[in-house]
Amino acid sequence: MKRWLALTLMLLLAAGPASAEATEWIGIAENAILPDATLVSSEFPASITTGKQLYDAESMLTALLDEGYYAGGNDSYRSAKGEQPWEYRRVTIDEYDNSFNYYNPWIHGERGGEYEAPRMTAIPEENIETCRNLLKYVVPEKWTENVNRSRWIADRWDYSDRWMTDEEYESFCKEHKSQYFIFDHLTDQGLPVWADRVYANIGVDGLASLSVNWREITESEEMISPMPLDEALKMANSTRSAKCTLLYAGLVYSNWLTNDDTHNLCWFLMTDSGRYMVDCVLNKHLCDTYEY
Repeated sequence: MKRWLALTLMLLLAAGPASAEATEWIGIAENAILPDATLVSSEFPASITTGKQLYDAESMLTALLDEGYYAGGNDSYRSAKGEQPWEYRRVTIDEYDNSFNYYNPWIHGERGGEYEAPRMTAIPEENIETCRNLLKYVVPEKWTENVNRSRWIADRWDYSDRWMTDEEYESFCKEHKSQYFIFDHLTDQGLPVWADRVYANIGVDGLASLSVNWREITESEEMISPMPLDEALKMANSTRSAKCTLLYAGLVYSNWLTNDDTHNLCWFLMTDSGRYMVDCVLNKHLCDTYEY
């Protein structure tokens, strides 16, 4: 618990005085994570373009499925040893974006009969190093350096309309049989590339599932400053008709509005009722859920 309190304090201290005012429909949580004002006033490439995947498929297949794994059709693979369906670990390469996806039914608790996977014994923040150790021989260690912070605060609001107490949060986490971790792919200036990440799910007995999407990045020559956070909030507010609370705001590169390999500089706004992407190049926005 002491470690969790220290992590929370670090996050709150790191949140800088970026300007953010509540709008008609979007309030701001007292402990919302906001970017540092210095970052917001900087210039960044207007966009980045993603290229080929950088992961080593053969090395990852061997690390996750062991030697002698079976290669099926449609870029699917499974471990060689096993008698029951839940004893086979599986990998698929997505035909759309070539992301690498691993699944271990044994860790997820799919063992037949009345078996139930054990519940977690610690909060996610205390299991980060455990997750990194499980991935140490699967992906380069550098790929697991940057933990996505938005999920930490999101979990504190999960199934609630307020910030959970430490005791409530710990109890909530220990009700689950697995925990997920997101490690972001950052540009040279430290901004995440949306959906370019290592996504890992762990259980008490090991790595339950894994998705890796880590591509080459080419930055545009055009440099821009992001729109002020207040403007991004007003834009998101313009299409809402129901109250929500801002929990997290950060700059990212996203293709939510371009729908191709070009990712524009955007504001990512996470509320307790939907996530927004506000494109600083196109001056448009999109929400991933109903706004009423």
